[in-house]
Amino acid sequence: MILNGMERKILEKLGENLLMRKEEIINFLKNETKNAEEVFYAVMKSLVDKGFVKYVYAGSACYAITRKGLRALG
Repeated sequence: MILNGMERKILEKLGENLLMRKEEIINFLKNETKNAEEVFYAVMKSLVDKGFVKYVYAGSACYAITRKGLRALG
């Protein structure tokens, strides 16, 4: 599956951390785009649908990269 630029940036960031809170991802996106929350919802839905990222509740909303996601980073 092909990743667009923003998907790749988020996946790379998750690849470094393995697990990130929703707020951390949105703060990361604020440096990358003007409408961080809208981009967050669109990109994370796409990454979850592709199986690269999994939603996890660990005291707050979090996202974890999957093995498939790590392989996609190559």
